[in-house]
Amino acid sequence: MQTIQSADFQSQLPQLSELIIQQHQTIRLVSKQEENMVVMSERDYNSLQETLYLLSNAHNAEHLRQAQQEPLNQAIQWEAIKAQLQL
Repeated sequence: MQTIQSADFQSQLPQLSELIIQQHQTIRLVSKQEENMVVMSERDYNSLQETLYLLSNAHNAEHLRQAQQEPLNQAIQWEAIKAQLQL
């Protein structure tokens, strides 16, 4: 995570936008007078919120952990799912 002074954020915004949006970097803004802040893209924020939501339910969390353990060659192919659902 890159750290910059909050006073420098606006002047560096064009360069930081590339890091934040295209490279999915998180930027920490430090301030001498206030609490520090973190800046991330809305897409990354939404992804983080969805992950927190899914993991907040013990049943979902366990299901996701089990799915991570499953070898990829045992996963159901997308084409097979579409055919089964007649999409």
